[in-house]
Amino acid sequence: MSYRSSKALAATGIALVLAPAYGALAFAPSGKLGGPALVALAGAGFALVHLLRAALARLADALIRRERFARRETRFLAAFSDRLRMSFSMQDLIESFRQAFELPADAAAVVVRGTEWEILYQSPAAVSTSPESLETLERNYRDRGEGLWYLDGELGLLSGPKGSRGILVSERGHKFFLLSRLAPFFEPEAVDEFRVELRACLDRAAVIERLFGIASLSREWELVAETQRSFLPAAMPARDRFSIVPYFRPLVNVSGDYYDAIAVDEHRTLLVLGDVSGKGLAAALVMGIVVNAIRGAPDPADLPALVRLVHEAIQDMRFDDKYTVLFLGLLDSRSRTLRYVNASMPEACVISRGVMGPVLKRLGSTMGLVGILPIDEVPVEEVEIRSGDTILVSSDGLTEVANEDGVQLGDSEEFEALLKRSLAMQGEELVERLAGLVQDWVGSRPLRDDVTMLAVKAGNLWS
Repeated sequence: MSYRSSKALAATGIALVLAPAYGALAFAPSGKLGGPALVALAGAGFALVHLLRAALARLADALIRRERFARRETRFLAAFSDRLRMSFSMQDLIESFRQAFELPADAAAVVVRGTEWEILYQSPAAVSTSPESLETLERNYRDRGEGLWYLDGELGLLSGPKGSRGILVSERGHKFFLLSRLAPFFEPEAVDEFRVELRACLDRAAVIERLFGIASLSREWELVAETQRSFLPAAMPARDRFSIVPYFRPLVNVSGDYYDAIAVDEHRTLLVLGDVSGKGLAAALVMGIVVNAIRGAPDPADLPALVRLVHEAIQDMRFDDKYTVLFLGLLDSRSRTLRYVNASMPEACVISRGVMGPVLKRLGSTMGLVGILPIDEVPVEEVEIRSGDTILVSSDGLTEVANEDGVQLGDSEEFEALLKRSLAMQGEELVERLAGLVQDWVGSRPLRDDVTMLAVKAGNLWS
């Protein structure tokens, strides 16, 4: 039985259950005790029964929706819609899709803005990256107005969900192509709900973008930005065997990115770089709390304890949607190691000299988000550091910036080539070259995220 049929059946059942009450109240004033008072009392009773019917209908609808939308294939689309309600930017929308749909359901998406066909996101799947597929989508749908349509296997239009391979939702100047083998099995009402939530998300994103445009010119926000910048280190600690160079370019005055370097003792240095979810004052506040929690830690060399401390600090603020991703690295010049925790940050890199040329060691994620989900274990990894090595830690504003073809900088040959050449550079030159590469990569289009980096250059570790 479909969602719509179940809802109609529940409404009928509620009406039948309450029918005697309606009947009794309708005929009550005709009894022996008739009069204005009884008529008024019957009217009040009728209103109460009507309110009860409405409340029962809402409760039944919620229970049916939960049961139907949580079943089988529809659960993926419902989870995506639920995440959209807490999305406030295009970046949030794309991340919601990746976490709720792309990864769990092996789905793909292409997100396009405007009639100029600016690709904001494309999943790393064959169908969404194929030049032929993208040309077909542009040819068939570039000039199509707002609405919802089903797509067939050749990316043409279908009259309904049967046999479909995807969905197109066109709203607010954006086109969202959701490509999935599960499309024929979605509850139609869940598809409609997804469209509503997508429209609301795009509206919120547009409002926030306008507000940030105003805020960037506002002195009040500049004061907030100055306060936030005070949380960041004024200078990097002087180390005998390592040089540490930061780079920080916020998208607007107030940023959720943060970084730090803390001298633990003569030999050990704690590297910190992270990103708080969202933007604005709430993100700035959480960022300050995180930085101060790390700086005030009893033992900054205990990486698992640091992660738990940050998690508890965010939890204590009682936000429903705030979390952080972060990289913590304990650099030890005596043991010549980097012990690290990567909580859902982009891959950090260690570049070393090898027999056949430069070698890139990528330090991938070791755990999930911090501050929103319970933490069971905090895995700590270790990598050897050699004399002359370069270490780069960055936010996703560096690696995920995309060119006009939708290719992210972190996946490009140009990015890898520059990292390999970094062995002949000092940290200052490396961050300058990377910042220039970001600007060249995005071209005339504006950046859409903060860019933050820590570049570490190892000296002679054996002297």
